[in-house]
Formats: sequence, C-alpha cells, structure tokens
Amino acid sequence: MENKPKIAVVGAGAVGGYFGGRLAEAGHDVCFLARGRHLDALRSNGLIIKSCKGDAAIDPVVATDNPDEIGECHIVLFCVKSFDTAETAEAIRPLVGNSTTVISLQNGIENEEVLGEILGKEKVMGAVTFIGSRISEPGVIMHTAAGNLSIGETDGSMSVRGDNICRLFESSGIEARLTENIKKAMWQKMVWNCGFNAITALTGCTASEVLVLDESRIAIESTMIEVITLAKKLGIELSEDLPGKMIAHSEGQGAIRTSMLIDMESGRPMEIEALNGTISRKAKALGLASPINDTLYGMISSVNKKRGF
Repeated sequence: MENKPKIAVVGAGAVGGYFGGRLAEAGHDVCFLARGRHLDALRSNGLIIKSCKGDAAIDPVVATDNPDEIGECHIVLFCVKSFDTAETAEAIRPLVGNSTTVISLQNGIENEEVLGEILGKEKVMGAVTFIGSRISEPGVIMHTAAGNLSIGETDGSMSVRGDNICRLFESSGIEARLTENIKKAMWQKMVWNCGFNAITALTGCTASEVLVLDESRIAIESTMIEVITLAKKLGIELSEDLPGKMIAHSEGQGAIRTSMLIDMESGRPMEIEALNGTISRKAKALGLASPINDTLYGMISSVNKKRGF
C-alpha cells in the first residue's frame, strides 16, 4: 500500500461520513462521493462531526457526485444502503483499478458477494461496526456511540493489506482489528439488526425504550434466536447467550436510534430486505421456521410499498 493511499468514501452518510471524516481529519487523502443537499453542504462548508469522542471540522473536503472526477483509488470505503449495492458498484468502476481494495461497511450478509461479482472478488473485504451516528443536518454528522471496526478477508485469510488498512484507521483514532472470521462478525451484527431495527421503526422507540416491556423484550430475543438458528444451519456458530448479552448492552447505551427508525421518521426506504427479509428467505429455503422475522419483514415492506419504494 502507498504511504499515503488515496481513499474514496462511497456514501458519505452517517457511517461513511464519520469514518471518512476521521481519516481526513488525520491528514489522509480522502474523497467523498455524495449527493443532494449533503453534497452541497460538504462543498460549501466542509464536513462537521459532533462526536462523543471529540468534535471535528474538516474544511475544505473533496466531494463530488461523479466518480470520474475522483479516478482510481487505493481504498474504497463502500457505505451505501444494501438495496443500492449493485447499481452503485457499477457506477464506481472509475474508482477501481488493479490494486484497489473495496471495503464493504454495510448492513447485511450478502453485499460482499454482490460487490465481488461486479468489481472482482479479490478486491473486496468486509467490515463490521456497531456505531451510533446520523446526519443531523446536511454536512453534519452526529456521532453518539461506539465506532470500532472489525475488518476481514472474505476467505478468512490474515492478509498484509488487511493489517495495513487497520493501521490506517488506528492512525486516525479509530480502533480497528483484523479478523479471520468476518462472516461470523457480520452474522453477529445481523442478530442485533434483525432484533432491533424493524421493531424500533414500527414502535417509534429507541433501542432502550423498546426494552421497557417484557413482551417486546421477548419479541426481540425470539427474533434473534431465529437468526442464530439459521446461522447454525449455515455453518456459522453463534453463542446461545448472544441475545441476552446484546439486550443487556443495549439497555445501558441510552437512546440508540436505529438506522431503520431514522429512515422511518425521515420517509426514506428502509433496509428491510437485507435484514429480516434475508433471514426469512434463507430460512424458507432450508425449511426452517422464522415467524417473527417473516412478520417484521412483511410489516416494514408494506410501509416501504405504501411510500412508493
């Protein structure tokens, strides 16, 4: 990897904006691919991060909606919603050269495969973060919790490039570790996402608020158990006490607003297909029951359809 690699952040929203902003703050060569009012604000005022780990203001920033203006990069941090993965991957071909590494930092368990089919399997790595962040207004990222990274090769190897990328993030104040089992890490996040995202969106509650009633707590835990059961059937062993640990941790984290709750309130399409929808589809294919994931998938899909998505 170059001493100062060229980095593109594709999807400079709550997640990409935060991590890309920290990299830029540390002096790395970062270009943001964004759109709409957020792009206008980045161009006019730079990127502002209001964070529980320290605020930052990066001005100027390099931001565009045209991949051709960026050109080939050493690292592409891919942070779009899962339903935009295929279309965006095709659009960013100008960013990807022979030595480019594309890091998927997305919800779900299938994005790396889609990216690999379009851009080349050998170029793609996976990453997982548990983070509380949102765009509070165009050009401003509000970061409220966590933000560590797990990064790994999809084949489970411990690569030199993976180690170098982790060092890059560490140099920017972001705790990052290279894992030999990124797929397991993705499934662990899938457990949390499927348990909390749809239910918080439907109730309008934060993660801690929805745990006040035993009935909703049981629903969340049961949803998580369905995910763990499916993962085991697919050869991914997850701890049976994971739901209890995740629920207890979420109770103590304050007002965590899930991405799906934020999208529900903002009138944007919700990422249900990549979460509960994937569990429902894969469970059916294997003859497993997933009634709660099925129900949540149907309910959120109905809202998406009503909104024209």
